Amino acid sequence: MPDQPWTIADAEDAYAEADLERTLEICELLLERNPDDADALYLMGEAMLELEEYEAAEEIFRDALGLEPEAGGLYNGLGVALFEQCRFDGARKALETALELDPRIAEARMYLGFFHERRGEAEQAEEQYRQAEGLDPEHFQMPAPLTIEQVQQSVELVIDRMPEQLRSYFSGIPWGIEDLPSTATLTRQQPPMSPLLTCLFEGEVRDPTRVVSPLDHAPAEIVLYCRNFEKTIRGPEDLPAALLNAMLVEMEHFLALDEAEVEALGLAELARQPALSPEMATLEQSVPPNGYLH
Repeated sequence: MPDQPWTIADAEDAYAEADLERTLEICELLLERNPDDADALYLMGEAMLELEEYEAAEEIFRDALGLEPEAGGLYNGLGVALFEQCRFDGARKALETALELDPRIAEARMYLGFFHERRGEAEQAEEQYRQAEGLDPEHFQMPAPLTIEQVQQSVELVIDRMPEQLRSYFSGIPWGIEDLPSTATLTRQQPPMSPLLTCLFEGEVRDPTRVVSPLDHAPAEIVLYCRNFEKTIRGPEDLPAALLNAMLVEMEHFLALDEAEVEALGLAELARQPALSPEMATLEQSVPPNGYLH
């Protein structure tokens, strides 16, 4: 990076452009100049959250709180980092502190909703979601209600769009639909999987040195987490595209695919397909009358 007098505004611009590498580089330079720059630490923490480096984000937010102990945004970042590490009680405490310091932090409301939802506290979760949407409707919305039938129909639609070899592959795998991933499921690996996980291929990840052909290695089961899908869509018509994206990401991980294998299996082409939503527009909308938590 050229030698110039970088400012926090430059780091903010890089972050706004989703250039996380440049954000981190500028923040590191700012911290070399002033190790007590809490604003630079805050942006570094936010960038680490985007990169899913939650342990690093936690450490950065804690360092920043040592400098600015009354900053609600820092407690919010810490709460998010802890939640994503399945440290739920610590997350709740940090998020509630964030809102005590600044009740306008919509993300803290949303994550508190996630916390209450995992505890089965439907009314508290729904209230937090409503407040988050009221504070920042552009970035936070009430989860969109889904039925088991809509999820099943989406699976059938997505698989039907796949190349023949992938249709054959998925036809022999059992599917499960659950509300949310259990803490035991999330923490059976370290670092833990995100509590917002939407799709999981159960089984051991393929070892390319032992299983040469990717499609010779199949998961024991594919589990979809309905409540988490509800958080990623605006309505049932968006579910097939969200499901396809989740499946492609999980498949690439589970089968340990390299770039050539992604192309050979047609996954890259599949990802470039037009949105699947028109077919879902006609699905029966069977939504419980008392909110999305059911």
